[in-house]
Amino acid sequence: MEVSSNLYLAVYGTFLSLLLGYGSLGCMEEEKVGLLQLKASINHPNGTALSSWGGEVGDCCRWEYVTCDNKTNRVIRLSLRSIRDFELEEWSLNASLLLPFQQLQILDLTGNSLTGWWLSLLPMVF
Repeated sequence: MEVSSNLYLAVYGTFLSLLLGYGSLGCMEEEKVGLLQLKASINHPNGTALSSWGGEVGDCCRWEYVTCDNKTNRVIRLSLRSIRDFELEEWSLNASLLLPFQQLQILDLTGNSLTGWWLSLLPMVF
């Protein structure tokens, strides 16, 4: 009888740990891939910005300039102000790169030599 109660406690404890720890699994895989694609776009053709992204830290919620929701681990803020190398040509952002970020609330791309017709649609912030 004692073996079965110990087994029950072990199974229950494992289940509870998995349930409570669900929010700490790290960033969503599609958002991690999206961030790496955004990094490649920012650095085209040969920039060096965001060199720490994709390195030893696998959880993109812990990457520099990225903020995730504490409960869902979804990216809610990208603070990419003036991170692009000034020597590079103007940058035309492909907006489809932002599709993986379903809960993104704040996107700061100020000071990155953005170009494109859609910039005139954005409110001016000083």
